[in-house]
Amino acid sequence: PAPTAPTATFYTNFNLPAAASSAIFIFGADDTARIWIDGHLVVDANPNEITNCAETVGCIPAQLGTYDLTGLLQQAGEHQIVADVYQRAGDTFGFMEKGIITYAPEPGTFFLLGIPLVAMGMKRFVRLG
Repeated sequence: PAPTAPTATFYTNFNLPAAASSAIFIFGADDTARIWIDGHLVVDANPNEITNCAETVGCIPAQLGTYDLTGLLQQAGEHQIVADVYQRAGDTFGFMEKGIITYAPEPGTFFLLGIPLVAMGMKRFVRLG
């Protein structure tokens, strides 16, 4: 539904150096928000039925929303979060996001890291023999 509550839109861009093996995001908004990542709706709050700080994503610690977005962040590069934040009562808007992203090393990384270890082990083996 089209919002009847006042709205402010927040944008933030971030760059991933590699595909995410895990991407957990925590969102908070005063009073609530609809949130998109790269054009995909991930939080669909109803701006017309909100109460103060009590919806899918709220503004007190117990109402922060935690979302696994790993499936949306499988490509390195620029990504964008867009949040339409709705204010039911009062006059200030707020939006908070925190991302916890991990990356799996590429298979070649293990090979490159393993070469020095093998060389050190062989050198030690030769000395002991």
